[in-house]
This record gives sequence, C-alpha cells and structure tokens, in this order.
Amino acid sequence: MLSSDLNFHNQKSEFLSHNYHSFPAKFPPQLPRKFILELIQKNDVILDPMMGSGTTILEGFLLGRKAIGFDIDPLAVLILRVKTLPMNLKTVARQARSILKEAKEKIESDVQKLEDLLHKRWDIKTKEFVDNWFSHKTQLELIALQSAIESFDDKAIKSFFKLMFSSLIITKSGGVSFALDLAHTRPHKAKIVYTSKGEKLLGQDLIGVHPPRLKLHTKTLRSVIDEFEKKCDQSLNSWREARLGKFKPVIDYGDAQNLPLNHQSVDLIVT
Repeated sequence: MLSSDLNFHNQKSEFLSHNYHSFPAKFPPQLPRKFILELIQKNDVILDPMMGSGTTILEGFLLGRKAIGFDIDPLAVLILRVKTLPMNLKTVARQARSILKEAKEKIESDVQKLEDLLHKRWDIKTKEFVDNWFSHKTQLELIALQSAIESFDDKAIKSFFKLMFSSLIITKSGGVSFALDLAHTRPHKAKIVYTSKGEKLLGQDLIGVHPPRLKLHTKTLRSVIDEFEKKCDQSLNSWREARLGKFKPVIDYGDAQNLPLNHQSVDLIVT
C-alpha cells in the first residue's frame, strides 16, 4: 500500500465538515481514508493521539469505525467536536438568522452598550493587542456577534456558532483582522489596509509607493456580519451531504505520552 500513489494534491479536500475551520499542517482527508479502508474493518478502533483539526477522526467516524482523538489544544478539541456534531440543519440555519438579526440590531441601535462591553472585557495590555489587530468598527461587530451567540442556551449548537466565529479570524486570508494569514504561519500584519468602502486605515505613509510585492501585503477588510452569514451557509451546505457513522467519536483533552487507554485496545493509529 505504501508504494501506491499517496499524492492527493489534485483532489478536493475541503468537503463536508473538513472546511469548517482553518488549521496549520493539515493532511488531506484522502490519506487517512486510504489507510482506514485498507488496514482496518468496520467496528475497528482508530486513534489519533495528536488529532489537531481531527481529519483522521472525522474520516474514521464517517467510515463506521470507532474513532478516538486527543489533543492538548482547546481549539482542536472544539473543532472536532463541532465537526462531528449531529445537527438539524433547518433548525441551525434558523438560529443563525436569529443571531445575525440580533447582532445587526445591536450594531444599529446599541453602539454605546457595545462600547461599554469592549471597555469592560479586557485589561489595558489585552486591549492594546486587540487594537493592533482589529479596527474599532470590526471590534464592535465582533462583540455584537459574540453577545448574540452567548445568548443561546443549547451548548452543542452554541459550540457550532463559536467555531464559525473563530473561523472569521483564524483563516488563510487573515479574515476580518489586519493579519494576512493566521492559518499557516505566525501573524503578519498587512502594510496597507482598506475598509470595505475603500477608506485607507493603515499604510498612509506608503501612499505613492509601488514596490512589486506591496500588493501582496494589502488587504480590504470584510464585514463581520456578512462573513459570518457566508461561513454558516457554507458549513451547513457542506454538512448536508454527510452520512454519519454509527459510533460517536471519543474526543477529549489528552497528552499523547500518557493517554487513558488500555493496552492492545486500538487497531490503527494515524496522526
């Protein structure tokens, strides 16, 4: 099997819930899928002790295997729990519209309340960090959206919307922040930033300067509300095609050097 072609560059990898959230160093889902299909049977146990975004566990789940995943990163655990979450798509879509409506109303009529929330949320040092990476308008939109999400009582569905919220920031394009890319590298701040209306927020000192690569360090900020709506729609449409496995995955925090598993209890490890 290892002598076969393991090059999946020309194949689509952002399908089903694999595209919910960016994450560094992801391998294509076709790779663990090939190992799972050829090396273990249905009902067998597959483990990823350092699961990251959970590609192996999601594939094992969809293929009817008993999948177990651990990671020490809280974001990794959240991502995979949401990726494997059974959802009533119509209900979640309706709740997404409710969140968007509430967030828009807050932005249009409760700006002072949003300002107060921002002021109370962080200490001075954290506020300086946030100001360095987000415009004030974006901060208000984010806090309005977050406030609307937090009003939900259903923890499982709330986790889906929290992940969609996170994906607006941690993304290959840098999302709604001043960053160019937060999915693959340490954050690099754009040298020139425009608002969605074409107003320049950063890079006033670079007016008239046109080095060849400057365009690569330029970005236009997107609307938080529009991007959240788009991300929810894309994710729900992707999940619509899923056929869930019968075994609910075990997903938890854990150190790969000391996992709470019995000896000889796993049939395959892919990580």
